Amino acid sequence: MARRGRPRPRCQHGCGDRCGRKPGYCPQKVDIRRETKDTKSRPGRRPIGVPDELMKLLLQHREEQDRERRLARDL
Repeated sequence: MARRGRPRPRCQHGCGDRCGRKPGYCPQKVDIRRETKDTKSRPGRRPIGVPDELMKLLLQHREEQDRERRLARDL
């Protein structure tokens, strides 16, 4: 599951807008946007309720998968 995204780069002139080019093509461009960003909004990360029985089954399934991965790694 991806938890980070790569937004489109945004640049600013590093030359003070003297080169006559667009900011992305300025030879002294400066990146002003972060390289990565969260993929979900705050409401998309809210916790949800899960019944205890389902949690037990999910944890058991994870343990079985981990065990199978360890066996496959040793083969």
